[in-house]
Amino acid sequence: MAQQDTSVVTFFLNGKQVEIDSPPADLRLVDYLHLPEVQLTGSKKGCGQGGCGACTVVLSAWDTAKGTAQHRSINSCLRPVAALNGLAVTTIEGTGSVTSEMNPVAFSLAKNDGSQCGYCSPGWVMNMTAYMSANGAKKPTKQEIENIFDGNLCRCTGYRPILEAMKIYASNWSPDDQKNLMKCLIDPAFKPAGVDSEIELALPPSPWGPEAPLAFESDGYVWRSPSTVEELLSDISELGGTSNLRLVCGNTSVGVYDY
Repeated sequence: MAQQDTSVVTFFLNGKQVEIDSPPADLRLVDYLHLPEVQLTGSKKGCGQGGCGACTVVLSAWDTAKGTAQHRSINSCLRPVAALNGLAVTTIEGTGSVTSEMNPVAFSLAKNDGSQCGYCSPGWVMNMTAYMSANGAKKPTKQEIENIFDGNLCRCTGYRPILEAMKIYASNWSPDDQKNLMKCLIDPAFKPAGVDSEIELALPPSPWGPEAPLAFESDGYVWRSPSTVEELLSDISELGGTSNLRLVCGNTSVGVYDY
């Protein structure tokens, strides 16, 4: 292990710094969020295989070249905590609440009759939140919005009102579309931002990023996070070749079957 390496995974969760020394390599983000000491249970563990989207959160990374944060939605059931070093995670709890100001996407889902049993709802909201955060002022079309939800399931089969609640953000949303919306009565205590309001993620002060590459052993696993091809080849050689290794990227196969 090089002197500059560290065994401490450092990331930000809803804007607050978290440090975990040598976490188990098989500890997934969704399970970490549900720990008694964390209790961020808005992200649901549905299939546990990255197929339903109920566990979706926003993952943000600081782009030094652009000087801005880059956002994308991920399945927290597939993301190892060890793979969060230097990143920022926003759960649905980090996007507002009924006691302060609601995430406008969540408000639209409730107002337009898109909430069924509610189990899948946080995943739909966070997928749309990530998409809007990543694209800024650029408005997608209705079809583009529908396309981003190919990984979100609703077992209550409430797709029409859910998708319509999301499509109000579309560039080609029409008066006829608005007229045909299904609407619900909303608790007046809710304080939503307007549809045109910018979604605010709970991010740390910028810039941020990994302070050191990870290298540690935990529960029989060795974890390395090389940042260059040269470091990767060195790790492969040191650890005995590719037959002993698993490369973790999207984690859609290793994360489901090999832990």
